[in-house]
Amino acid sequence: MLGQIIRMERPNRRRNQRSHRPLEVLIDGVEVAAVDWSLGGVRLDASLLGLKPGDSLSVEISAAGRSGMAMAEILESEGRGTVLRFTSLTNDAFETLEGALMRRGEQR
Repeated sequence: MLGQIIRMERPNRRRNQRSHRPLEVLIDGVEVAAVDWSLGGVRLDASLLGLKPGDSLSVEISAAGRSGMAMAEILESEGRGTVLRFTSLTNDAFETLEGALMRRGEQR
């Protein structure tokens, strides 16, 4: 098959489906915009000054009147913003994320 172009795409390494639904993320009492998120982590529209990949921090997440605490590890903190992987979620945080994913009729 001469002349055929074959695209090689990076495999999707995400373990959880991403959502663009509204999610509030508070870090040290400051709200940071979530670009997208899943049960496994969140990409924030901000660089967290003074923090680098491998650092851990506590975050509060809230959506639709529910909230909970999570511990997260910074995976990336420049360019596209900051990417956090949740290392532990309280039951309230898990239920907040799960509930936000399950809501119907809202923007994904």
